[in-house]
Amino acid sequence: MAFVDTPRDEHDRALMVLLAQAEQEDLSLLVDYLTAHGQQRASHSDARSVLLQAQAAHAYSLQVLDTMLAELKRFGDNNILKLFRRGEGPAYIDIVRDVARHFKVAFSEADGVDLLEARILDQLMGQAWDKMTDAERAEFNIGLGHVDSAGSAALAGARVALQVGGFAAYRLALFAANSLARSLTGRGLTATTHAALHRTVRALSGPVAWAVSAAWTAFDLASPAYRVTVPCVVQIAYMRQKQSLHICPACESPNEKTARFCSQCGAALSHPVAP
Repeated sequence: MAFVDTPRDEHDRALMVLLAQAEQEDLSLLVDYLTAHGQQRASHSDARSVLLQAQAAHAYSLQVLDTMLAELKRFGDNNILKLFRRGEGPAYIDIVRDVARHFKVAFSEADGVDLLEARILDQLMGQAWDKMTDAERAEFNIGLGHVDSAGSAALAGARVALQVGGFAAYRLALFAANSLARSLTGRGLTATTHAALHRTVRALSGPVAWAVSAAWTAFDLASPAYRVTVPCVVQIAYMRQKQSLHICPACESPNEKTARFCSQCGAALSHPVAP
């Protein structure tokens, strides 16, 4: 694979770990964003072939994930005015910072990548809220597990949760990633059988989905590079929130990462043994 860049930055190494632990469906969406569903978007035709073959085979080796990261960095390089000319492109955190600037998100250079991702999600969902009618806001609140009300308490709580993580933050990240996937690819994330998450996903199939999609258009995604980096950053933010929880294998309820038993069904939750 001539187009693979070995990650050198600590944020790139951390992202490789996240990708290696990700579910195939989530990686498949990243491939769609990077290749425009198999069209001519990827920066190298060979890289595009590698990614599409992995997507078709539902198999993502570390070499494939390395190619995926290299492609994302090349698109990010187009946005950051070629500030990085060493060949491997900017680090992932520089791509996230660029997306944050594009969305007019305030941040400090000291902010970590997870905090930057959370603030981007916060900005996007706040923009979507402003475009919703009262009926759409009520539907949005139901999707977040709150009463049928157009009040902003549910959104405010979820936005606060984004800063600290947990189930509420995961649900909002799911909402954002699913809406963008539907807007750009015509398909969303597969609905889980867990009732609370199923309500969140189902809410995006109604009128509120159009309000969320309209929020994306408020930010200029006309640039070919931003049409890659923005959805990829949102998708990765969602994947990071999901991996911060422990999904019960018995009932698919999300639990805190350190939980030993499922809060819903009581099943024991296994934890990997540290090496």
